[in-house]
Amino acid sequence: MYDIHTALHPRTLSEAANLALGMRVADVGCGAHGGLVYHLARTVGPDGRVYAVDVQPHVLNIVERGNIFDVPSAPIETVWSDIEHYGGAAIPHGSLDRIFLVNVVSELRDILAALRECDRLLAEEGAMLVVDWGSEAHPLAPAAVVPPEVIANAAAELGTLRLAALQPFGEHHYGMVFEK
Repeated sequence: MYDIHTALHPRTLSEAANLALGMRVADVGCGAHGGLVYHLARTVGPDGRVYAVDVQPHVLNIVERGNIFDVPSAPIETVWSDIEHYGGAAIPHGSLDRIFLVNVVSELRDILAALRECDRLLAEEGAMLVVDWGSEAHPLAPAAVVPPEVIANAAAELGTLRLAALQPFGEHHYGMVFEK
């Protein structure tokens, strides 16, 4: 069965973003569990780099302590940032091959500002995977979901991110891949 656990499995997410060895990636709004962060680090390998970005400092402390996997992996750097502020993330401009925004958009006040900051961080030919709630029917879903059209319109207004794919991620989520 394809449910929330398989739909948002880190492997499913990294495959949707065409993640590869040596890439520089960020999980923006990484959350305390860090499951995606650690998977990304193992997937991009020791020549890659992973940024765990969150607006809550205590979350980043948990992520720093939680990397207990004994496998060759990329360095993980935690970054405190509110992605709704342009230039706020202490990550070099144009340095990321992939950005992951998973269950983050529904928490934002200013989607356009967040996309502008992600665009600043993306390298030329970089891509961003946005996965968010598409249904309020799940008990963990936010009170108000953000339809994919709202995100697509914000990206179109920005003018530098092209919607390359829109697909369901299980019954309760959708995913969008934007390319620079």
